Amino acid sequence: MSVIFVTGTSSGIGFETVIALAEKESNKVYATCRTPEEAIELIHLAKQHRNITLLKLDVTSTKAVDAVIGAIYKKEKRIDVVIHNAGGGVYGPAETHTPKQMRQIFETNFFAIDYINKVVLPIMRHQKSGKIISLCSISGLVPSANLSGYSASKAALAFLAAGDRFHLAPHIKVALIVPGPVVTKYVANAQNGKHFFRKCNPYPSMLPNRAKWENMMEKGQPASEVAQVILKVIEHPDPAFINPTSPEVEARLKTVYKDLDALVPKTVVPLSKL
Repeated sequence: MSVIFVTGTSSGIGFETVIALAEKESNKVYATCRTPEEAIELIHLAKQHRNITLLKLDVTSTKAVDAVIGAIYKKEKRIDVVIHNAGGGVYGPAETHTPKQMRQIFETNFFAIDYINKVVLPIMRHQKSGKIISLCSISGLVPSANLSGYSASKAALAFLAAGDRFHLAPHIKVALIVPGPVVTKYVANAQNGKHFFRKCNPYPSMLPNRAKWENMMEKGQPASEVAQVILKVIEHPDPAFINPTSPEVEARLKTVYKDLDALVPKTVVPLSKL
């Protein structure tokens, strides 16, 4: 049996990942989201599969993280896989983001992941095994002009994971899933930067360009394909650090990086011990 903890499962990549994981009856899937009572499709899915447990979780609340992970561990006595999928962003240049918007991006996309890892890693270290899989983005490795704050937060996540990949080896595996445009509710939920909108806006093309961005995203990869990449990473005994979800993303990364493995630090020995 594998005990798998997934964040942000109400729709999109998270929801499709739960579907894929639940097909294997030996998986025990803990699907979390902020408002599970409103996730109608997820509720229906859980009724169809006994190996899915829905839990309420705001990943930015340390108390909630402690309680949820503590409850899972108390029941299962192990956590084998953590999938960091919850995330969000703001459309526009960083200057247009209010301080509150920018902090919220980093709270969700970076600090929440760092804290969840701090809670989970002692468990994985005790059992001498585990996988931590984070949904990054091509915007985290190739900066996006449309999503400056989001891109910065995903870049921070990528470098956090790169350090963890090195320090937690060999027993705990750390991997990034790197999609490009994906058809999800992310586009609809992404706020516009609001900093200048009350008085003036030095970026007059920002909103017209959003329509072009939304059109590009609507032609993106199905979330179910990303879920299948996540499944392969879970099943692989020693997955790659960076896992593009499409040939297009892989080709774009190769135009920027000669060696993706070079992102992981390399010294004589990791500092951690089991």
